[in-house]
Amino acid sequence: MGFAGVATFGLWQLLYTVPRAQALVFDQIAAHGGDIAAIGRAYLVLTLASLVHAVTFYHLVGHMGAVTAGVMKGCQVYHLALPNTLALVLALTLTLP
Repeated sequence: MGFAGVATFGLWQLLYTVPRAQALVFDQIAAHGGDIAAIGRAYLVLTLASLVHAVTFYHLVGHMGAVTAGVMKGCQVYHLALPNTLALVLALTLTLP
């Protein structure tokens, strides 16, 4: 996501979500028995994991080159997409009449 995407998403958050945060976010969390502090910690962990992932990827590109990094990224996508696709097909097969 580039600058335009971040700006659009940020503008949406400021103009739509923030004024309605109580009804859209906090009331929904309370209705489902959620813990705002736990959700905040989970987002912090997700942010840190994303940072580590990005730093290691750019380190890999810098040391091994873009082609090697691209091949490894392709292998990663293949190994994530294949089991997910098979699981989806199995789930759909089991739920269809």
